[in-house]
Amino acid sequence: MRWIRNRFDTDEWAAWVVATLFASIIVPALVVAIGGAWALVVEIVRLGNEHVGDRARLEGLRLHIIVLLAIGIAAVWIGSGIIAIQKRADESPGVRHAHL
Repeated sequence: MRWIRNRFDTDEWAAWVVATLFASIIVPALVVAIGGAWALVVEIVRLGNEHVGDRARLEGLRLHIIVLLAIGIAAVWIGSGIIAIQKRADESPGVRHAHL
């Protein structure tokens, strides 16, 4: 999320919030979509053919997707917040901070 925070100055909080909101929707959705495609490929290999039909184990998948999306959204906001705090601390005059 460093790319979001580096795009805006520390006084551009509104733009940072909008960009983080946009990223918090797109990034987790993309990750869940890639994970779903990977799961489908694994299921095709497990069954031995591409005609999965009703044989795939999809029970409760909707609940898991919602949980994964919620965790992804929280992770984007936490990561972006940490980067914003670090950037603000780095730009403070006369204060030196060690980077991990």
